Amino acid sequence: MQGRSKAISVRYNIDIIFILFLVCVFVVCSLFIILYGGEVYKNIQYHADSNHSNRVSVSYITNKVHMYDKSGCVSVYDAGDGIKALMLTDKGSKSDSYTLIYLYDGMIMECYIDDLKYFDPKYGEDIIEADEFEVALKGGGISIKTTDSYGKTTEYTVALRSGPVKAS
Repeated sequence: MQGRSKAISVRYNIDIIFILFLVCVFVVCSLFIILYGGEVYKNIQYHADSNHSNRVSVSYITNKVHMYDKSGCVSVYDAGDGIKALMLTDKGSKSDSYTLIYLYDGMIMECYIDDLKYFDPKYGEDIIEADEFEVALKGGGISIKTTDSYGKTTEYTVALRSGPVKAS
């Protein structure tokens, strides 16, 4: 009878050890899944932020150009100090006013000004972070190249219905 009790005790210990082993395997697998899921989430968030930054700059600038798409209202302005700006002119009844979109200090910025001689790039409004912003004349439109803070470069041309643009 004592042999049988010993066999039951050994069997009982093996069952407990097996259950504890399965629980440990489950815990380790759960930790690996959580850690892997965290990395996947970071990767998805990085790409979502990059795409958002890119889409915002493209759509904002494109919509601004379309708003000012009248003869002589869209041009490229050389503001000096290596700053080339997209210049959008609002032809008023008494005088013109200007909206300049340019890169300054790692930001695409917008400045609304009545007289270009008073332009100072540091007083513009921040639109979005960027590493590069280039504007050039291209046929019947404006060619724009942006590189966002994530290093993603986008080049696009905004066609104008009002005709070719001029350099200022």
